[in-house]
Amino acid sequence: FYVPLEANVHYLRTFITGKYSSSKDSIFLFAYGNILNNHETMRALRDRFQSKMRESKGIEIQIAAMA
Repeated sequence: FYVPLEANVHYLRTFITGKYSSSKDSIFLFAYGNILNNHETMRALRDRFQSKMRESKGIEIQIAAMA
């Protein structure tokens, strides 16, 4: 599913790692399905992705659940 830009990564409540793909102008977030209680880590991820989002207004976050 797709998360709107306004969505706060902090509240996804999943353990997420990400890679920025400049060729596709999108941020791919790979959710591993584990509940993340480390809010400090979530803040760091949120800040990282928000800085990338500011570079492109049309950017979308694509969540891909890893089975």
